[in-house]
Order: sequence, then C-alpha cells, then structure tokens
Amino acid sequence: MTSLALAQADLATAEATLRAALLRGEDTAAARDFVAECRREVAGLRESVADADETAEAEAGRQVAIRAQAIVDAADASRAAQLARLTPAACPATGTQHGCVVAANKIASLARSIAEAEVESGAREALARAEDHAAQIAGRISALTSQRGAIVARRTAGHYDDGDGPALALIAADLEGLAGLQAEAEAKVAAARVPVTAASNRLASLRDQLARAEAEAVEAVLIAQATQQAEVLLQTVGGLEQAGKGLNRQMPVWSSPALYRALQGLAIRRRET
Repeated sequence: MTSLALAQADLATAEATLRAALLRGEDTAAARDFVAECRREVAGLRESVADADETAEAEAGRQVAIRAQAIVDAADASRAAQLARLTPAACPATGTQHGCVVAANKIASLARSIAEAEVESGAREALARAEDHAAQIAGRISALTSQRGAIVARRTAGHYDDGDGPALALIAADLEGLAGLQAEAEAKVAAARVPVTAASNRLASLRDQLARAEAEAVEAVLIAQATQQAEVLLQTVGGLEQAGKGLNRQMPVWSSPALYRALQGLAIRRRET
C-alpha cells in the first residue's frame, strides 16, 4: 500500500472515530484535531503524487522527443545514402518543392508516433505483472506436485508415515484451489496480452509506413531534380538546334539513344497505367 493510501486509511479511521464521538456526546476536540491533521497529510501527499506524475509525464515527453529525433535522423541518413547512390556526384540531390516538404513532414509525424508507441509501456508492464503472477502459481503447483510425488514414491518403496494421509489430503486440497487460481491467472494473462499485441501490430504498421514515407521522400527529391534537369536539357537541346541552323547543319551533332529509350519507356508505362 502506498503512503497516500495509508494516509487515506488513517483519515477514514479518524473520521469514523469523530462520528462515533459525536453520537456518544463525548468531547470531540481531540478527534477533530486528528481529522484535520490526517486531511493535511493526505493533501500534502496528493500534491507530491501530482508533482511526481507531472515529472514522469515530462520525462516521458522528453524521451519521446529524443527517440523521434533519432528516427528522423536515421531516415535522413538513409535518404542521403540512397540519393548519393541514385544521383550523379555532379548533380547533388536537393528538394525544396512541395512534395519534398510533405514527405519530410510525414516522416517527422510518423517518427513521433513510433516514438510514442515505443515509450508507452503501461500495457507491457501489466502483461509482465500478470505473467509473473501466473508463473508464481505454476511454481507453487509444481512444488506441491513434486511433494506428492515424493510421498507416493516413498510409500511405494515400503516406507510409510502416519502423517502421509493428512499431508496428501492437504496437498490435494491446495492443488484444487490453485487450479482455480491458475485458470484465473491465465485468463488475466490472455486479457493483458490483447493490448500488447495490438500495440505491437500498430508499431509494425507505423514502421512500414515510415519505410514507405522514406521511399516517397527519395522519390520527391528525384522528381524535383528530374524536373530541373529536364528544363536545363530542353534549353540545351534548343540551343544546339539554333547553333546548328547558324552553321547550316543538316543533322544534329548530339543525341543520346539511351536517354531516348529511357524517356520512351517512361511514356509507355504512363500510358499503360
């Protein structure tokens, strides 16, 4: 029992004593003083509990922020590594367009949700307590079963004791009682596991969403870069055409079959979708 619970119990006793004194017509000064003292103690302890809860909540918030930032940093590092592999060194990947900002915001939001899911431990603690309780009962049943086995083995070997009968009867009664407790404990474990499983599934889903958001962020940067590069390339090709006309060229002096095939493939896939 916590200090607050003990103080509340003392207050209930003091108030009952005061009511009894009032009913009997006795002097209630001492009883009233004791009630007032108990109320002050309860109020002080409640304030301490509130402060402790506020401190714990603030610490949990700090842990969430730290973990969320770590997730965002890891996502940024992963994205940078992918872009370094997918883009030429001469064309650093940058993205300030709307799609890039949306992707970054989505990653930050998912990172916060994942951090909150990881830090939240109430359901896991409840499951751990239920499992510990069930394990204690199972341990007691195992010990009693071993005791009964030892007595039966001794009697089978021809070594009898007058106390064997009562001992076996007591063990049987204890095992019967513990069987009911074990069923209740196992039911509590199953119930406590439901929110933990749900939280684990939610966390897995959030991590899948984060992986997709990271891929979308890479894609957004590459789309922004491709748009920029396409504009530069179109201007360059137009400049080459104008220069060729000034030189009376009949055929272009530059072409890229690989680029043509890549763009043609993109166009075909867009039509198919």
